[in-house]
Amino acid sequence: MIKKLLISCISLIFLIHIVAATATFEVNNFACTPSESAVSNQFSCTATIFNSGDDETGTVNTVTLFTDSEDWLEDSNYPKAVGESVAAGESIDVIFTGLRATKSGMFGFSSINIDDVADTSSTVTSLIYNVSDISTEVSNSPTSTENGQEFEAVAEVTAGGNIDVDVLLTFVVNSGGCSIGEQSDQEIMQMI
Repeated sequence: MIKKLLISCISLIFLIHIVAATATFEVNNFACTPSESAVSNQFSCTATIFNSGDDETGTVNTVTLFTDSEDWLEDSNYPKAVGESVAAGESIDVIFTGLRATKSGMFGFSSINIDDVADTSSTVTSLIYNVSDISTEVSNSPTSTENGQEFEAVAEVTAGGNIDVDVLLTFVVNSGGCSIGEQSDQEIMQMI
């Protein structure tokens, strides 16, 4: 009887160990390349998926990236088929390529789902991505003038996002033989 009881206890401990040992996946690093972009330019983001579980290997089937509530990318979510085994204490990189912003500003991500489990940790939600947009429009420019006649062209520059770089505007005349006369580049820049 004692032998049966001892075998039952050992079997129960072994069964509890098998049930308790699981693969647990989490995002332990998340970054985008380049670190900022312009509207419509492609960029990519890499999520490092870590198996923090006991001593079990698990399979990551699908990882899905979700934008924040601003809905600033072409799509609101980006599923990526993975199908890779990850041992306990190991990690894999999942790269989301071809991402494009549709508007300028400072934006983020709401979660990364690893299969059906959402990771909304600060590793994911604290990444802020800067999308800039600069557009120019020239108005009041005549279609033709007499030789030697003066005219004025007005340029309007609109910038969105966090523009943290020096911007140099240049004025280029692209017409058959038209010139700006004796004015220097600096004088042209002041006129703009």
